[in-house]
Amino acid sequence: MEKAKSLKVKNMSKKPVLNKKGWTSISEEWGRVMSPDRPSRYEIEIYEDYIQKIVNKSKKKIQALILGATPELRDLLAKYDVDVTIVDINSDMINAMDQLLEYSDGKEKVVVSNWLEIPLRSDSFDVILCDHGVCHIPFEKWGAFFAEQARLLKKDGHLIKNVVTVEKNETLDVDDMIAAFKNNIFTRDDKNYYYWSCIIGMKDFEGKQHLKNFQDFDDQLEKFIKGGIITKKQFDFLKTFWHGFRATFPPKEVVDDIISRSFIIKSIRNSAANRALTCYKIYFGQVKK
Repeated sequence: MEKAKSLKVKNMSKKPVLNKKGWTSISEEWGRVMSPDRPSRYEIEIYEDYIQKIVNKSKKKIQALILGATPELRDLLAKYDVDVTIVDINSDMINAMDQLLEYSDGKEKVVVSNWLEIPLRSDSFDVILCDHGVCHIPFEKWGAFFAEQARLLKKDGHLIKNVVTVEKNETLDVDDMIAAFKNNIFTRDDKNYYYWSCIIGMKDFEGKQHLKNFQDFDDQLEKFIKGGIITKKQFDFLKTFWHGFRATFPPKEVVDDIISRSFIIKSIRNSAANRALTCYKIYFGQVKK
């Protein structure tokens, strides 16, 4: 496997980005991260369905941009005759993800930059892919985030993006999770369903709009240890992998509205392999130009 070719383009302007330091440590653990925290085979099939439609329709070589260094998306595009550029603010994350690629032709271009002001020309790409990346952008910058992608896309270009959205009927609290855990056989899929339903149902952190603090989840779990309701071993099974992270999870109607300002939404598909996790959605949109 060859290392991705770097353009040596850097844009380290101090734009708001959540969890930049945290990704350095997460990159070292990515190999043991499981779905839905990284793309499942089912989700990659959805991405591939969209990519095939774009490739088959185009008479020219596709120019693709990946926001982040997700190895599953990079391996997917390596199956097709596509020119790929990846953009991420964290060079450690890029280097760590390089080691997890199953195939690379060494022709990826790498730009180290935040996603709000990417130092690339307008109208450069046919498709932009991103797996959950927007949740690491403060909510007040979401409009700018999608507008920047619209700027980079060619006329009729497409966006394929996995987003965690919130609907009221999907939210639970930690009490609900512990009750289910104590009274039933609790599989990993059960954990993921209750865990994410609790995360998106938490109060906004420090009053910041739609911002959730993963540490709040562990703090609530610890109360059940102190009360003798769960053991330390059970806590270790239930606790968050994303210790110290914060993320933005708006209601679905808000997500739809923001994306629709820059894109025509062609389809929205529930993306998690665990079908109960309907908060995971892959948006397929066409740029408005």
